[in-house]
Amino acid sequence: MDDIIKNQLLLFKEKLISYLARYETSTLSNEEITEQANIKATLERIEMMLASMSRTEALQNEPSSAQKGLIETDPKGWLDVMTDDGQRITISKYTRVTYHGYNSDKTRETFTILDWPNENIEASVSAISASKSRFAATVYQGPGVVTFDLDNNRLKYGNSAWIHTATDINNPISKGSYNLWLPDGVHTYGNPYLGLSNYATVWYRIGAEGSSRYFHVGNVSAGCVTVGEASTGGQDVDKKQWTDIYNYLKTRRSGSKHVGTINII
Repeated sequence: MDDIIKNQLLLFKEKLISYLARYETSTLSNEEITEQANIKATLERIEMMLASMSRTEALQNEPSSAQKGLIETDPKGWLDVMTDDGQRITISKYTRVTYHGYNSDKTRETFTILDWPNENIEASVSAISASKSRFAATVYQGPGVVTFDLDNNRLKYGNSAWIHTATDINNPISKGSYNLWLPDGVHTYGNPYLGLSNYATVWYRIGAEGSSRYFHVGNVSAGCVTVGEASTGGQDVDKKQWTDIYNYLKTRRSGSKHVGTINII
C-alpha cells in the first residue's frame, strides 16, 4: 500500500511540475499568481511526504538493535541450542532472533527465535566468550528466486548461469511457482556430499508446509529438485555450486517462513 501511495504522489508531483512550467513563460494575472503559489505550496507538501516515507523505509530496512542474526555455527551451518523448557533443538546459520544478551555469569547467550520452524521459542546457547557473540546485526534481503527448467534438467538462481539439476521422472514436480522454506533441520542424506559443499545438509522444503519435496544437492531425487543429479548427467562440478546457492539464499526472507520461491518451468 505504501508503494502505491508513493507512486501516486510521484505522478501527481510530475503533473504539478508540468503545470507550473506554463507560468514561467507568460505575464501572469493575479488569479494565475495565486494559482502558481498554491501549486508551489502543494509541491512542497508532497516533497515533505515523500521525504518522510523515505525515512520510514530506511528505518524499516535496518534491523533493530535487538534483532540480530546467528553468525557463529558449526562449519555445516548449524547450531544446537537449548530451549527454556530444556529441549535441545538445531537452528540454521542466519536464523533471526531477538537478542536478550548474556546471562548473569556470561556463560550463555539468550534470545527469542524469530524464524520458522522455531518461531517465538525462547532459547539460549553456550557463549564463545564474554566478548565475542554468536549473533550480530545482519542485513536481510528480499525473497530469492530460483528457476528450474524441468524439461532440460537445469536450474539457475538470481543472475547465475544454468546448473545441472533434475527430478524423479516417475514422480516429477508439477510446473508452477512454489514457496521455498527456511532450512528446517539437518538432512543427513546430504552427508555424502559434504566434501563438495559444507552446506550439503541444508535443504529447502518446496511448496506446502507438509510437503516431502525438497530443493537440495545430491544424487537421488525421489521427487525433489536435486542439484547435480547423477542419473541425468549431473557431475561434482554441479554439486559444488550448492555452496553458491546457499550463499544466495542464506539471508533472503519472505516473511518468517520462506527464503523465496522456486519457479518450475
